[in-house]
Amino acid sequence: MEQTRNTNLPVIGMVQHGIQIQNPNGTKRAKELGHFIAKIQDNYMQKFLQKFDELYTGKKYLEIEFVNDNPLTKKFVRYNQGGEVCHCLEGNSTGSQKTKDGWKPIECDTEQCQYRQKNEKGKTVCNRIAWLKFFIPSISKDRIWLMKITGQTSINRIDAYINIQKAQGNSLDNRYILFLKQEEQTSKSTGQTFNNYVLDILKKEYFGCHPCVNTSSLKFKTTDLLKRIIPSLGHTPKMVRLG
Repeated sequence: MEQTRNTNLPVIGMVQHGIQIQNPNGTKRAKELGHFIAKIQDNYMQKFLQKFDELYTGKKYLEIEFVNDNPLTKKFVRYNQGGEVCHCLEGNSTGSQKTKDGWKPIECDTEQCQYRQKNEKGKTVCNRIAWLKFFIPSISKDRIWLMKITGQTSINRIDAYINIQKAQGNSLDNRYILFLKQEEQTSKSTGQTFNNYVLDILKKEYFGCHPCVNTSSLKFKTTDLLKRIIPSLGHTPKMVRLG
């Protein structure tokens, strides 16, 4: 897959699994939905949104293809009430800051930047996010979807998967299942435990298992596991990562 393939294709819209809701005091907070939804750039993309809703309403998975060999962009971003005011790509020492005269270069130093330092609640003003670019082949292969990822576990998991594939010499020109699953996580700042939804990914291939009989094996498509078998069982599976 060429490095620059499909980088300039038009964007249909965004896929997300949460929404912003307003608190009684006027502030906003994120609400997890536990399934994917889509929002389009403009009304000209309405037919793509209708197709998404037909295929994925209430679903915890998406069948995707990566746009190129670098589908995940990680950066540190700071916002104020007017929107984004500072950003820096992960690994870079120079970022950009919004001023009254436009965007200006700024030195980006994790150790020195006041906005990267944690407050008494363990939070920072400047936070690490990622953008994932992909196709949903069943909808369109000449227009791109974007997903903004703010959860660090989700960012690290997808980033690690992509890096492992590259290190093993595997092509990213494949079909993948991007899915949501619940995991128990503990806040480092408060020690509280939560069941959060995180993103995970696997190649669209085959799933093998033993039906509780060691002399037999089953082989079926991963999509059938996610779309048919798990929903029919009526139980939430506990998924683990080995290694």
